[in-house]
Amino acid sequence: MFSWLGDIDYDELPPFEWVYEPLGVFGNQVWLNARNSDVPLVFAYHAGKGKVVYVAGYPIWRWGFRPGIGPGKRGPLEIFLAGTIRYLAEKQGRRFRLEVNKPMFYPGESVRFLMNAKGPDGSPWSGLDVVLAIDSGPSSVPMIERADGVYEAVLPATGERNHVCSALVRMGDSVLGRVRTSFAVAEREMELVRTGLDGGLLMAIARASGGGFFRWDSLPGQGFEPILAKSRRRFRFEPRRSVWVYVILALLVGLELVLRRRRGLL
Repeated sequence: MFSWLGDIDYDELPPFEWVYEPLGVFGNQVWLNARNSDVPLVFAYHAGKGKVVYVAGYPIWRWGFRPGIGPGKRGPLEIFLAGTIRYLAEKQGRRFRLEVNKPMFYPGESVRFLMNAKGPDGSPWSGLDVVLAIDSGPSSVPMIERADGVYEAVLPATGERNHVCSALVRMGDSVLGRVRTSFAVAEREMELVRTGLDGGLLMAIARASGGGFFRWDSLPGQGFEPILAKSRRRFRFEPRRSVWVYVILALLVGLELVLRRRRGLL
């Protein structure tokens, strides 16, 4: 179930002295079974908003003995305790993340779902059985693993409204979690589908702005290079309509006379 459990070589560990067979219904995440009796030795379950890991074998400290372990290497007990503590401290649902390629779609577009799965040690979680369910459409769609820990499903967008989808993550008969996301399907505007409906408005805009209107199917074929039009802007000065120009000229002449009188140039 977890990658760090695979790092423990159980053949080199001493057996438990006692095995307590759990009474009643135990957790849905069985981590380890007894080799002979198939009794769950380690399993986890949710209690309210918390999580519980139950170890039915005793004593667990004997897992720390492994012959030939070298300095600087983690023993099986350290691996087990670190992974268990990380699992208990991890927020529920954070290991799985479900996303869509964009928040809004038009009817008929392809909705691409991606789910990323990470194990308790942070490494990609492969080999999971992921089933996608949407509030409308197929009851369940399996997601295909495209890369290590990355699962994908592509469905057409239908129904103009907000949709909620969820991915159920399982490994064998164990349910590991469920993650949700949402997206919207909007009704495409008629003008975007049938652009001919805007012909009258576009022609009026072209006439008012001095431009031209043409349809895309009227363009020449391959090799056509459009030529940009050249425009020239002219400025025409009319003194009769610009009284302020004469006022400025009179002020400048008066200022020149005052300066010349002060310097004795008159």
